[in-house]
Amino acid sequence: MFNKGLMGTMIAGVCVIILLFIMTSSGILRLPQDQQEFVIKDVVLNLRSLDLVSVDEEKAIIQVGFNAFNPNMNSVVLESIRYNLYANGIRVASSEIGERPEGFATGTGRTFTMYREFSLTLNDKVEVKNTEPLIQIWNDLLNNKIQWRVSGTFFVTDPVRAGGQELNFDFTI
Repeated sequence: MFNKGLMGTMIAGVCVIILLFIMTSSGILRLPQDQQEFVIKDVVLNLRSLDLVSVDEEKAIIQVGFNAFNPNMNSVVLESIRYNLYANGIRVASSEIGERPEGFATGTGRTFTMYREFSLTLNDKVEVKNTEPLIQIWNDLLNNKIQWRVSGTFFVTDPVRAGGQELNFDFTI
């Protein structure tokens, strides 16, 4: 007589082996074959929009939108985008989207997980006050005749290998 428990365990083991074979051969589950497979491709960051939401004699509200794309087959974390906003060559604002944890800090909820081949849109609003250094461009701002430039850095980490990279960007519109 067969032991039904032993037979059930053997059948379950064979099923698991068949399932693993099907998943690895179809590409659903990929097993690492060499170190070159673990190369992290750069996350692509683009300026999606820059809109002058409102402007008057005292202040202006500007919305900046970014689009980030993860070309990797594994998830990465976009920790932060730090940028400076220039109007006609004069820096009018600095801002940050997200937050870069310091030391042994764990996730703060202000970082963004980007799954494989995933796009993410992030928006930020900045308020610019009409101060003395900006008087020379304020009329252009009121008439929306500004050449904008957005430059800064963004930081991406790979949680699996605990590595990260800081990348620069510079956009002019």
